[in-house]
Amino acid sequence: MAILFSSDQDLLSAVQTLFHRPICHVEVAALSRATRIRVDDTQLPWCHFLSDQTFGQVRDWFHYSGE
Repeated sequence: MAILFSSDQDLLSAVQTLFHRPICHVEVAALSRATRIRVDDTQLPWCHFLSDQTFGQVRDWFHYSGE
C-alpha cells in the first residue's frame, strides 16, 4: 500500500507507476483546497481531503533535501 500526502502534479508519474502494479494499492491525501491527482482520466486513486487543522497534525517537518 502507498499513501501519498501531496497534490503535486510532478509526482503523477510515480503514482501511475504504483497504481498500475497489481500488488499495490495507492491512495492520496491532500489539503481540501488542492487539485487532486488522477490516473488515466479516472476518479482514481482515492483522495482523502484534509482540513488545514488535520494536515497540521500529520505534517512531516523533516527536510529531505539534506539542508
